[in-house]
Amino acid sequence: MGIILNLNDLKRLERRINKVTLEKKPPTLKMITLGPEDPEPENIDQWTMCIKVEPKPAD
Repeated sequence: MGIILNLNDLKRLERRINKVTLEKKPPTLKMITLGPEDPEPENIDQWTMCIKVEPKPAD
């Protein structure tokens, strides 16, 4: 015997899914690229990656 869903069941399931997705919003990931002379920003959190590009060494 299979599962039979009617239109109301599908709508109710969709509302439940939408409620869960709105409550569990993932964080925004950020990446900041800095040059050799740029100061490091102060507003870095755990979801921000800061990359400092160093100049090439002279041979």
